[in-house]
Amino acid sequence: MKNFWILIITATLLSLPYRSSSSTERFRLLDTGNGLFNNQVRFLTQMEDGKILVCTEGMFNVYNGNSFEPLACDLTYTVPLGMHNICTSYDGGNGLLWAKDFYHLYLINTRTGRFCHDIKERFEAARLTEAFNDFILDHDRNAWIITESGKLYRYDWKKPAKQVYEP
Repeated sequence: MKNFWILIITATLLSLPYRSSSSTERFRLLDTGNGLFNNQVRFLTQMEDGKILVCTEGMFNVYNGNSFEPLACDLTYTVPLGMHNICTSYDGGNGLLWAKDFYHLYLINTRTGRFCHDIKERFEAARLTEAFNDFILDHDRNAWIITESGKLYRYDWKKPAKQVYEP
C-alpha cells in the first residue's frame, strides 16, 4: 500500500507541466537600434521620474521604457576634468545629479531632465577658479576637488571652498 501512494505522488508530480524560470523571463537587448547613441555604456542611473539615464561614450541618453532619447549638452556648460577620470555619477540631493565622464563634469537636474547651465558659477561662487583634475562627492554630499596643481579642496556648498592640502 505504501508503494502504491509513492507511485501515485510520483506520477502526479511528473504530470505537472514543467516551467523553467528562464523560459518565462525575457531579456530585451537595448542598443543603437533602440536609439542609444552607441553601445559603449559608461554608467547608468535612475532619475526621479523613473526614467533611466545612460551615459555612453560621447552622449547622455534617457530611456523612457520604450526607446532612448538623446540628452543634448553644450560643453560650454561643463567643467573640464583631467582625462584619467572614471565615468560615474553622484546624487547631489535636491534632484541634482553630478556626472563625470573621462573629460568633463556635468550637473543634471533629474526633475527636469536638463543640464544645469550654472555649473561654473557654482564653483566660482565658492572661489574655485583653478582648473580641476578630479571631482568626488562624498556621502555627506561634500565635494572634494583636486586641481591640476595638486591642491585638494573640500566644498560643502554653504560657504567658500576650503583648501585642505597643497603639495
